Amino acid sequence: MNISDVYKWLLNNQFCPLCDLPKEDGSPICSSCNSNLHRNAKQCRRCAIPLTTDASTCDSCKNQSPVFDQAFAPLLYRFPLPSLFHQIKQGKNPEQLNWMGELLADEFLSRWELDNRFTIMAIPMHPIDQVIRGFNQTEIFVKKLAQKSGLGISRALKKPIKTKHQAGLKRTERLKNLELPYQVCGTVPERVILIDDIHTTGATLNAASRALKLAGSKEIIALTLCRTPY
Repeated sequence: MNISDVYKWLLNNQFCPLCDLPKEDGSPICSSCNSNLHRNAKQCRRCAIPLTTDASTCDSCKNQSPVFDQAFAPLLYRFPLPSLFHQIKQGKNPEQLNWMGELLADEFLSRWELDNRFTIMAIPMHPIDQVIRGFNQTEIFVKKLAQKSGLGISRALKKPIKTKHQAGLKRTERLKNLELPYQVCGTVPERVILIDDIHTTGATLNAASRALKLAGSKEIIALTLCRTPY
């Protein structure tokens, strides 16, 4: 580790990445910024949409269940997340993904009891899109969860078909855009934690889950950092 690496480690571990003020040791962000994030306190067990009643499942999932079996998103897609994700998806400010991944892993593991039969998978990008952006944000989330949980990682899910970006598309366009974009290469795990960044209509997660289940997966938890009340 050289001097530059030491400086980066000290900077990342002493100051909050959102407000640049000192933060508590071991916390991804300071307590003030953490308390100001909008929590998805009560959510549907199947699709993670915010609930306003005591039901465990939303009416939409009762009528038509998603392809994945359960879902969890600790945050709502509200300030400051929209502006941060806009920067990230423009290939700027990817450092914010570190605290996001830490928070996602901590929140998920504190609320879910998992066994070692689960394997973590990321929603893949098309190779050209990943080269243009320079990284896949969901891969960073996957690595953080793997480090904290000790679970394995699978990269059997691929996206060989280039599609339009989901941002800016209407609901019907999102569903049409992701009919058959994902394929599986090799053996898939029976139990999967499938990670994406934002859960909006569920079109991406459903399309990926469909490919995995056709290939042999039995149980899929859709895990995202935040949920939009779409």
